[in-house]
Amino acid sequence: LEKAQMFLCGYDLRMNTPQGMKKDDPKTSTWTFFESIFTNNYKWVKNGEYASWLKTAVDNGRDMYGYKEEYKNEYYQRRWTKPILLYGTMYNEADVVLTPLKNNNTFNLVKSQLKVVEAGAHHCPIVCSNYGPYTIDDIEGKLDGKQKGFLIDEDKDSPMKWYEVMKYYIDNPDKVKEHGENMFEYVKNTYEVSIANEKRAELFKKLVNS
Repeated sequence: LEKAQMFLCGYDLRMNTPQGMKKDDPKTSTWTFFESIFTNNYKWVKNGEYASWLKTAVDNGRDMYGYKEEYKNEYYQRRWTKPILLYGTMYNEADVVLTPLKNNNTFNLVKSQLKVVEAGAHHCPIVCSNYGPYTIDDIEGKLDGKQKGFLIDEDKDSPMKWYEVMKYYIDNPDKVKEHGENMFEYVKNTYEVSIANEKRAELFKKLVNS
């Protein structure tokens, strides 16, 4: 708890219902459920004033999104939803990106690997579920020999689970830097727009010629 911080990004109590936009009850919200997991039901929030402030579930202004100077060093950090043109700035506070994804789920199976691209753009290694979109890229460096993060397999007796990997990065900050730079280079060389446009052009030419 003294060596790391956990950021939950995208916290939001807004609900789009048939009757219009409503505010969810923070006591029963899915986001609060996630928060209770990351904080061990708030037992890991040692600062009582901070815990009380979190439980009010009131954003402190749309220019702060949950950031408060006096609590910036607390282990757990909540960040409220940012507008589409600003949400990527949440990565500016991150060193490692965690992207769990429930397996055996059709919707999750066909999601994009956008989080991989975002992590790479911000020089962050990624730890993700070994499922669906996160199996597309060479996360563990099996093809190029350059590790960019870890894949977590929920169904096998792998020695590297979420806790073990997070502790590994806490204990090895040099690997955070190394894997993050590997991820940046991989994403730049794979998904940079000019490279993607070349692939699109090749596809269009094949379609026209056929």
